[in-house]
Amino acid sequence: TGLVMLVAIAGQRHCVGLRMVGDILHLNGFRIIFLGSDIPGDALLGAIESRRPDVVALSFTMDSATMSAGSVVADLSNTFPDVSLLLGGQAVADEYPHAGRVAISNDLHAISGITQDLIETA
Repeated sequence: TGLVMLVAIAGQRHCVGLRMVGDILHLNGFRIIFLGSDIPGDALLGAIESRRPDVVALSFTMDSATMSAGSVVADLSNTFPDVSLLLGGQAVADEYPHAGRVAISNDLHAISGITQDLIETA
């Protein structure tokens, strides 16, 4: 099983869905690190560096932060090319621009399989 870090970046204060994802993944055997909501970029980078998760799950629920989501994904993909990213939340659409090892899902029923696929294709 893999290690999954769950986080809502700075400006994202709603994390109920993120907790649900964490619970589902935990019940399916994944190890979970829950950072919470409104996490500043430098704290997120430090946490990834020190814990080295297989997947970082990012929640984007507030439309106002959609503009910064693309830069967050690009920065994380460039800084940690060996870490897969899983995006979800109301502010993420299927056509959301992404690069590298990134999956997008708002389907709680599929989340474990998608996460496992990210880990296996790493």
